[in-house]
Amino acid sequence: MYGKSIRKLPVTVEEVVIETVWSDNTLRSNNTRVVLTTYGSHITWDVVMDFRPATKNDLKTVMTWVPNAESCLVWAGPRVKFPLQLEQLYQDIEFEKTSTYSLYSEKRLIALGQIRMFKNSRGHLSRIVVNPSSRGKGVGRIFVRALINEAKGLNCQVISLNVVKANLIATRLYKGLGFVIPAKQPDNVRENIVYMELG
Repeated sequence: MYGKSIRKLPVTVEEVVIETVWSDNTLRSNNTRVVLTTYGSHITWDVVMDFRPATKNDLKTVMTWVPNAESCLVWAGPRVKFPLQLEQLYQDIEFEKTSTYSLYSEKRLIALGQIRMFKNSRGHLSRIVVNPSSRGKGVGRIFVRALINEAKGLNCQVISLNVVKANLIATRLYKGLGFVIPAKQPDNVRENIVYMELG
């Protein structure tokens, strides 16, 4: 059952706390209490969001969020070419081989991302994207926390991600969630990218 949506409130998100509910080793949903600020005072607002395995139809929706080649490169890296074609995108991001997840609110897709598994039990968060109409509302923080929880459930000993150097908003978000920049960057990281690991 879905709760009320934060996008209907004329307020801004100040703090987000997420609690993950597990059942039979399957992530069923995220019960999320969002602390909102309105006219200088605090209120709490219960928002139920579903974190679930993504579908091909979710990927089709995400394609509408990527308007040009530049945003495509930032989101998916050089392997994915613009303009996007569903079948090609499905193959390029190795959808079937990679753990891909979606976040829904009120039956509406608001975020998508992947966890790629590497040797030494490293889970790499990748291709994280938030619905343009949901940006700036704390959705990215909620979703990345859910991905972190999922990676831990997959027994990842190291959780990493890449971020474009110029994307200061995302970098600040990741640092706020505990990611740090190692003293030495991996050799295969592109010049405009920063590699981060969860501390």
